Amino acid sequence: MIDYKVDKAKAKASLLYVAANIPNVDRHKLYKILYFAEQIHLIRYGKPITGDAYIKMDYGPVPSYIKDKVEKNRDPDDSVISNGIYVVANEYPDMDELSESDIECLDESISANRDKKFAELTRESHKQAWNEATFAGVLDPILIAKEGQVDDGMVQYIQKGFTDSSLIR
Repeated sequence: MIDYKVDKAKAKASLLYVAANIPNVDRHKLYKILYFAEQIHLIRYGKPITGDAYIKMDYGPVPSYIKDKVEKNRDPDDSVISNGIYVVANEYPDMDELSESDIECLDESISANRDKKFAELTRESHKQAWNEATFAGVLDPILIAKEGQVDDGMVQYIQKGFTDSSLIR
């Protein structure tokens, strides 16, 4: 299984980008939008947006670092405000942290998922990667990509890119 190294600045920018584009987004929807944006980016470009580890939770995959940031458990700052359910951006995302492809995939996921209900997002994120999470609850990025119908060549590219990359922990 590939293990990514989270890019904290990109994770923060992605979090703020989604929260700024969907006023009062609930945490569940925020996490699923980020999950599906990461999936799209893996399939198209062979690498993640944030490098955050997605962990298996009852209602679907959750980005570990971003979850801790939203819940003020890690790197607390005032960039987002959360009442336990809803998340509000308290500052603009640093757009220099996001590439054109990052924004493209975030926008696509926002558009596809912003109006979906809790049950639908939960169902759509409970697939092979979620079912086959490690003992520690971490989802395999290759399985995340495969759920989105990635081709075998891109799977090899993803695997090779991370064995040759500084993104491996």
